[in-house]
Amino acid sequence: MKKTLTFVVLFGCLGLLQSCQPSARVPVDSKDEGSGSEAGKSVVDGAAGIGKPEAGPEVEPSKVEAAPALSAECQALYDELSKLRAGIPYVFHDLERSPREIDDDLKKSIGLADKFLKTCPGNAYTGEIKALFARYLSSRYKRQESSYRDALKRQLGVAKLSRAQRAQIEAQVKALMKKYLDRIEELGQEALSASRPGERTHCDGLSVLADLSFNYLGDNESHIELSRQYIAAGCEELLEGNQDYHFNIGMSFLRAGQYEEAKQHILKVLKTRSDRPQYVIYNICLFEAMYALGDHEGLENLMIRVQEEYDERLKDGKLPKSIWAQYSQWSLISDFWLGFASYALGDVESARANYRRYIDKVDQMEQELAQTGKQLPSVARIYRDFRAKDYMKYLDEFQGKVPSRDFDSGVDWLVGKPVSFAQSRKDSKVVAILFRQPKNRRALSFLKLLDSLQKLNPEKFTAITLSFMPKGITPEARQQRADNLRKELQDNELGVTAGFDTSDKYEVFRSLHATVGSASFIMFDSAGQAAWYHVDPTERDLNTLQRVADRLMQ
Repeated sequence: MKKTLTFVVLFGCLGLLQSCQPSARVPVDSKDEGSGSEAGKSVVDGAAGIGKPEAGPEVEPSKVEAAPALSAECQALYDELSKLRAGIPYVFHDLERSPREIDDDLKKSIGLADKFLKTCPGNAYTGEIKALFARYLSSRYKRQESSYRDALKRQLGVAKLSRAQRAQIEAQVKALMKKYLDRIEELGQEALSASRPGERTHCDGLSVLADLSFNYLGDNESHIELSRQYIAAGCEELLEGNQDYHFNIGMSFLRAGQYEEAKQHILKVLKTRSDRPQYVIYNICLFEAMYALGDHEGLENLMIRVQEEYDERLKDGKLPKSIWAQYSQWSLISDFWLGFASYALGDVESARANYRRYIDKVDQMEQELAQTGKQLPSVARIYRDFRAKDYMKYLDEFQGKVPSRDFDSGVDWLVGKPVSFAQSRKDSKVVAILFRQPKNRRALSFLKLLDSLQKLNPEKFTAITLSFMPKGITPEARQQRADNLRKELQDNELGVTAGFDTSDKYEVFRSLHATVGSASFIMFDSAGQAAWYHVDPTERDLNTLQRVADRLMQ
């Protein structure tokens, strides 16, 4: 029972689909007290922020041949920095210390590094300290940002900020953080210049700059190149405990929408890193790549592996809470995604069975929580009630059946040739219908692909977009909605047939199990039978649409 309850709490916070980027940042758990010095400094020199911890476990300082001796003061600063370094891991959950404790050491180290560079310039250890300084600043990015914002609010001295004041503060914070990032980049570049490939300082500099490119600048190309340099220089072995840069390259490809490249890199990582706690994160990223590729066979295999492995991994009492929560989350959700993959591959019975298992698991969880006076987290409830149960209803009541009504009544065709289910069956055409409202940007790319499929397969495929016309609106408003749809299709050069459900109670939508709010998508095979249903289709679903459409047209 304890395990279930713990998971549920985390489940509600995490959601069901996580970003696959492993979080190594210090959580903002309270107001920042200041930067390593007194809290009363100016905004620019004040408290540091939170970001990705790029500091690592205890390591030997870089050895420089014939390094001159430091002064007593400088040696003391260096020794204190080295001592603190042992308690600042590359990934924060690698040490059993609280984020606050680690952050305190980060603040102290930032102050010491700054003092060392000012007091002890131009010595053999300068590059090493600059690399550490840059890494620690990056580690506290978010906390620094928060501190700037809080300090600026205090300077205004008002209890409640106006919209203009909030906008002013955010602009100031943005400018300050730009300088903050520039400082990190400057230090990282100087660390590289002061070192050679294969040296620890050089690796630290590459790590900082790669992190900067990925997390703050959104420069995937630079991140990939810097990460490759990091790997080529043997830095993964030299800085043991730092993030897996093979994996980081895969993450950049994933973010850039190069899903096949991402998949291949992540698969390489999984072959050699299965013993790491971040194994679950690797698999989440693999899931994201496979989903975007429409690799439903791969999704099936991945979810089967999740079910075979994760319950055993959850028995590891040393797992960090965040990682344990991810394992728990995916142990639960695996049945849902098995159902999705099976459905996409045309195995309706397996899809139905997997959706049912997922629903039963969440039902059981809800019952256990009720015994302690707790409620099911909203995320779990939404996925059960508005995803799994929705798919189940469609499979039970619509899948494999010919529509109960045609389009001869209730549809006001606006653009294109009117469509008839009866005629489409005679012509052995696949009919694809996207239910969306005009200006729904989330599903626009989906609509463009439907148009492309129709143009490439005019004898096999018919694409339709249907919207609903709200009741009780003025004739002017009705005309405006029609004009919006017509203009949207013209602006995007789309040749799909389009119309409005104008029936009294949206009978066309209801007869096809279409949603009125978010977009939904339905396909009928060449025999006119309901064959595919998809809720809230977006750009990440394009390859799924392509694969399912190809299967149905065959």
